[in-house]
Amino acid sequence: MTAEPKAPGAPSVMLSYDEVDDASSAEVTIHVRIKILTEAGLRSGTIELPPRIFDYDVDGEHIVARTIHADGTIIPFNGKPHHGQQSENSDADKTFISMPSVEVGSILEYICHFDSQNRIYQQLARYYAPIWRVQRTFFVKQEHFLLKFASRENSAGARWVSHLPPGADLVRDKQTVRLDLADVPAYQTEPFMPPADAVVYRVRFFYFAGDPASFWALTGTSTRDDWNHELIAGKDLQAAVHGLLHEGDTEDQKLRRLYAAVMTLENTDFTRERSAREDKKSGIRTTGLIDDVWIGRRGTSYAIAMLFIAMARVAGFDAFPMVVASRNRTRFDEQVLTWSQLDSTLAVVSYKGKLFFLDPGMPACPYGVLAPWHLQAAGFAASTDRMSLITSPAFSPANYRRERAANLLLAPDGSVTGTVTEAWVGGGGIALRLVARATDATAMEKGLEESLRSDLPSAFQVKLTKLEGVEDGEAPLIASFEVSGKLGTVTPRRLLLPAQLFQTNETNPFTEAERKLPISFPEIVRSHDQVKIRMPAGLKIDFTPDGHTLNVRTSLDYASEIKKGHLAGTPGSDPNVLLLDRVFAVSTMDFPIDDYPTLRKYFGDIATADQEQIVLSRATAEVSGASAAH
Repeated sequence: MTAEPKAPGAPSVMLSYDEVDDASSAEVTIHVRIKILTEAGLRSGTIELPPRIFDYDVDGEHIVARTIHADGTIIPFNGKPHHGQQSENSDADKTFISMPSVEVGSILEYICHFDSQNRIYQQLARYYAPIWRVQRTFFVKQEHFLLKFASRENSAGARWVSHLPPGADLVRDKQTVRLDLADVPAYQTEPFMPPADAVVYRVRFFYFAGDPASFWALTGTSTRDDWNHELIAGKDLQAAVHGLLHEGDTEDQKLRRLYAAVMTLENTDFTRERSAREDKKSGIRTTGLIDDVWIGRRGTSYAIAMLFIAMARVAGFDAFPMVVASRNRTRFDEQVLTWSQLDSTLAVVSYKGKLFFLDPGMPACPYGVLAPWHLQAAGFAASTDRMSLITSPAFSPANYRRERAANLLLAPDGSVTGTVTEAWVGGGGIALRLVARATDATAMEKGLEESLRSDLPSAFQVKLTKLEGVEDGEAPLIASFEVSGKLGTVTPRRLLLPAQLFQTNETNPFTEAERKLPISFPEIVRSHDQVKIRMPAGLKIDFTPDGHTLNVRTSLDYASEIKKGHLAGTPGSDPNVLLLDRVFAVSTMDFPIDDYPTLRKYFGDIATADQEQIVLSRATAEVSGASAAH
């Protein structure tokens, strides 16, 4: 087999995928076979393993794998799994294995068996509700899924929400549910698509016999009561709050002081959890209350968010939790009756007649700002007396900004030297600060240089000279660079410059005539670029493109302008200076497919405007001299 007719050009295909979820014994078995068809398929030799049934339950985890060559030779996997992040936008730690001796024509086969030896987990597994991910990055020839229930009672209470290929359906037996499929296409990625978990073929199980409204009402009440109990502050936390506040503080100042205090705690979701033995050895005492997070000076994102809410309540605020589905991972589905899809906790404070949203569980997140992937996210907020389905705030351009300023000196041959300063303000710097926490300084600096280099004309040299504000979420994160390279195109009489410096490599992301998936901008920032180019003597401006103002309703805004003179707001004018100004902002994160033609034209118009050229001409004497020299 050298190709798959139903998946033309596929570098590798999944021959079979079998998954058995046994809730009666707390076991999961997954058996996979992958065929390598071309050289490009060799990268399939690094395999991401499925998660365990329960976090932190490492008992009984078994992995058996082998590579089978085309001539029948078998090379067993004798290595160990290794860990890494799936992407820069995900803090979820994934487990991988690297298959041995992978070559074109090989079959990669592996079995993962999770068998919990923990009796508590075994009891919980009686209501194990797996997510069957039916569609993958591979074309799959055969798939088989089986869920075994612990009892007929469990089976009767099981429900599911499915998104499957036409004609596919689940079959329920007395104590099992099964699904068989053939020739499942690989999911196709599109620019700015929703998270894969929200759009691929899948089945989500849960246990509840009533309708969605009843589920959220009943479980919402008990969840709210549990939260209110958890938010009771002990004497240690009460004393800490009173010690942080100053007499005469305004309400806003009080909240700022409390927020600043919890943001100094270690977030173990981005470092590591400590065991009770470690805490005892280090002398950290426990009270069994929310105070423990403050006393220990560390906690998970959830624990730190709940700590802030408890402290705000001690200070007299009406504060309560809100749980949301992070937009960079999934979308909240009210029909899926499980709280597990709501993976992040925000803090909501009601005062001055408004709801004020904060994100203390996100490291380095500024006060009054949410992480971009927590904006416009649906979820439940629990005030002291009710649970409500609400949506977090929309994007505010003032709070999510990237500002770039270039100061360049142009030479007669079209080359430039100068500096670029890039500043991320407010929520615009959160993603970069998370990268900084996950890597070392050298890798961070290299990443910033590579990012800027990709925005500049080809062969530009970029060197980071200074980086400020990495640790302080309230301050702008500022990177300063030295840059040099060829900017202009030289002709005997003219020098042609791009109308925009940072967009010379950009193209319309929506070039396809048809679109299959909705459009989703996961992390939006208002970007403002200002470029100052000082021209050498002997050149004059013949032509500059007109300014452009483009928009799609109030959701997308673009403006560009080219003029002579100093940077905006400074007095005087200098005919030897060119000023390039560009603003782009996305204020709406999600667009339906029906908006695709509008977005395609809009981004096409932007690409056309950005690729226009400025025409400079040479002085007559210089041109004559150049001609005589030839």
